[in-house]
Amino acid sequence: EQKKIKSDKLASDYTAVEIISNNQSGSSYYQWCNINRNTYIMVNGTQYTMTKAEGIKIAPDKTYFSYAGQDITFTLYFPPIPTSATSMDLIESADSEWKFYGIKIR
Repeated sequence: EQKKIKSDKLASDYTAVEIISNNQSGSSYYQWCNINRNTYIMVNGTQYTMTKAEGIKIAPDKTYFSYAGQDITFTLYFPPIPTSATSMDLIESADSEWKFYGIKIR
């Protein structure tokens, strides 16, 4: 699997989602990646837009991989969500493969 949610954290002043991504894709690999600044989470019908990213560049800047099969771990930050939330969706954009639905909040 090329990307997966490692963890999530709900704090009083932010929501953080930690993601692991691997650049391998079949017999080839990606040389770089980035995240769209309009990436958002959807919780109970409310959209929360990303406020900060650590460990990955925001487009158009690029985070470069050093070798094929490399993992990178990065954290995306969003405004705080209700403590009663039990799941969320994370969506980069309509045309991106970066869509995670039904993320269980731990």
